[in-house]
Amino acid sequence: MNLASEVLDDVKAAIDTLQRVHGVSAIFIIGHSLGAMLAPEIANANPEVAGIIMLAGNARPFAELIVAQTEYLLQQRWCAGI
Repeated sequence: MNLASEVLDDVKAAIDTLQRVHGVSAIFIIGHSLGAMLAPEIANANPEVAGIIMLAGNARPFAELIVAQTEYLLQQRWCAGI
């Protein structure tokens, strides 16, 4: 997954569009899970962002997290036949 083409380019386009909307005085980024992990990077790359809201952000590095999640899912009953 190329983060720039999958997510960041779309976020930048949305921010640019919101800046042109009459009545919008501040832009905040809200992210959940992976989106929460990306929120600081998005804000750093877009100084026009007034703030960020992070919901259920991960405390571990993404590479470590994806391994743990995959191992957990493979241990679950519904996934045992895989």
